[in-house]
Amino acid sequence: THKKIMPLEFLSLTNAPVLHPILELTAGGFLTFKDWDNLRKTCKTLKRACDEKTTYEATIENDGNGTTIIPLFKWGMASKSDHRLYISLPNGGHNNVSRSFKWKGNTTGETLWYKIRFCPKRMMVHCGDYTFSKPGSDNTKRDRRRADWEAGFNVRVPDLGDLSPEQIVNVGEKTPYGTCFDCSAPNSDRARSRIDLRGTPFAVASRFVNAGYAAKGSWNYHHDDQSVDLTGGGYCGMTVSSDFSGHFDDHPGTWSLRLKLLQS
Repeated sequence: THKKIMPLEFLSLTNAPVLHPILELTAGGFLTFKDWDNLRKTCKTLKRACDEKTTYEATIENDGNGTTIIPLFKWGMASKSDHRLYISLPNGGHNNVSRSFKWKGNTTGETLWYKIRFCPKRMMVHCGDYTFSKPGSDNTKRDRRRADWEAGFNVRVPDLGDLSPEQIVNVGEKTPYGTCFDCSAPNSDRARSRIDLRGTPFAVASRFVNAGYAAKGSWNYHHDDQSVDLTGGGYCGMTVSSDFSGHFDDHPGTWSLRLKLLQS
């Protein structure tokens, strides 16, 4: 008779979110010690394979000084045309945060970032890929009672790629990376955001601008341009990267933040 052990419900193969496949067990939902040992060895092999496949070595031109190999986080299918590349943020969370203050519908939103979508060929960040972000604690839902507030509801994030999962957001509840939105009063800049790339080989190359009506804001660079403190707002107004061309009002984010390699 085999001795029974605790049922195994979930098996985590990597430290990435959503990868928690349910393991279907037989024999009443229990594993024998022999089964457990075989499973343990299999899990170690799978984890090692998954870890290897989540790293992509990007070759980046270094301003005429040769090239630099940068490891990036790879997410998606194994095919080269499908995977998406991200910069892992050692200071993810409240040091990498984008906020909206009393945006249309009286929305206050805080988005915390842990990885950001990156294109090494263009050296650009997709500021609206929310795959590795989560809401902060100071969030309110958007009020839909006025017709002019409808534009920011259920907005499809553009330019994610044909094979990338679709992302639908309410702007203000989610705020693009490296931006801040405020709609509380003319010349208000009560929204606060922060970029912090310390611990990575990257720094911010973009400059910033105020956009919108009666807009106001500021941007202060620190740590050799690796971190930027942003304020912004208006009635309604925002602070955004000058590398974005177009109308950013109620925009969920796109390829609009340019980076550079940190110079040693």
